Amino acid sequence: MSTPDTIYGWHAVHALLKNRPEAVRLLYVLDKKDPKIVSLLAELSAIRLPVEERSRNQLDTLARAPEHQGIVAVAQAPKQPHDDFAVWLAEQNPEVTRLLVLDGIEDPHNLGACLRSADAFGVSAVIVPKHRGSPITPTVCKVSCGAAEVVPVFAVSNLVRTLAQMKEQGFWLVGLSGEAKQTLGEQKLPPKLALLVGAEGQGLRQLTQEQCDFVVNIPMHAKYVNCLNASVACGVALYALCQPNLK
Repeated sequence: MSTPDTIYGWHAVHALLKNRPEAVRLLYVLDKKDPKIVSLLAELSAIRLPVEERSRNQLDTLARAPEHQGIVAVAQAPKQPHDDFAVWLAEQNPEVTRLLVLDGIEDPHNLGACLRSADAFGVSAVIVPKHRGSPITPTVCKVSCGAAEVVPVFAVSNLVRTLAQMKEQGFWLVGLSGEAKQTLGEQKLPPKLALLVGAEGQGLRQLTQEQCDFVVNIPMHAKYVNCLNASVACGVALYALCQPNLK
């Protein structure tokens, strides 16, 4: 077993216990009598997981964050990205119709929020560059509300080559850019596509954007704000792509 880490937050721990119970060594809780904890332990009685009570301050220290929601698991390091995307995609087609590409998201809060949106809106897999972006950390797990355990994430060494592989498999590439001339609702989009979202601040890299079949912006009517946080833009775009008139 790898060096243990702490996964915290109700949804993150629950997803971990449901999907990788063998990875958990010990569970710390604020109150063993909490109905949610009692129900969870009854559900997982077969694995006989050690559970210990700790004070809120102790949980703050264990989680290294105050947003633990009264539950902290000592477990293997968070589930990390796979590196066999091309093989996976070839095996999954034609069932896969929605992919999400994150081009250099470095903030773990943004990565976690993007994974949460990906799960919410039926994305089959998330693709990230191997050497540019945040790893999957306990913070990512917490913010993703468990999605980090269930949404396949693939780290690729050459993003441009991977995008070319997607095109070969019939995917259309749709990039988000605040400078795009077309808005998300103006372009009729095909049923099989990958959404590309760029890094905080700089957006999509030029090489990445050049691979896109369409580049679109999210129309806004703000009096002051002229751009959206990367994860917010990702969620808005994924929601829009779920709508019938955009399929």
